[in-house]
Amino acid sequence: MHRPAHPIIALALFVAIPLGAQGAADDAYAALKRFDGTWNATFSTGRTLAVENHCWPTAHYFVCEQTVGGGAAALVIFQAAGGGDGALKYRTRTLTSAEGPIGPWGSLTITGDRWVYEPGATSGRAKRTRTVDIFSGPDFIHFEDQTSTGGQSWTTTRSGDERRAP
Repeated sequence: MHRPAHPIIALALFVAIPLGAQGAADDAYAALKRFDGTWNATFSTGRTLAVENHCWPTAHYFVCEQTVGGGAAALVIFQAAGGGDGALKYRTRTLTSAEGPIGPWGSLTITGDRWVYEPGATSGRAKRTRTVDIFSGPDFIHFEDQTSTGGQSWTTTRSGDERRAP
């Protein structure tokens, strides 16, 4: 993601379960399986958190349950939204462990090893946010939280790396 309560939630909610014979609907979610498992996230500030993702396909969606630092963090629901120009697109909805209403549908656009998560309901807002993940192989992700006032030029406000735990 689409910004959940914690930046790690957006990053690590899209990981890898081995592909099975789930049929054509599951194929739309193959890329999301890259995030399944346990990751160690280190922010540019030096802070480190353990992130554990449990992801699985359902009949029409893909779901990831996430634990951050040993505590329940979020449940993220993905719905395939097509693609084009070499990109995969998904609608995302996040339920966090904090009380409160469920957020609006956000989006995830995957182009190669670059994943861009944007929260929903950004129209009318002067400031937009997004998270960009760049994969380097199956076990490393560089992430950046970014803001923009017009959607053209983005400023990184926080960054870090995630490494798959052994």
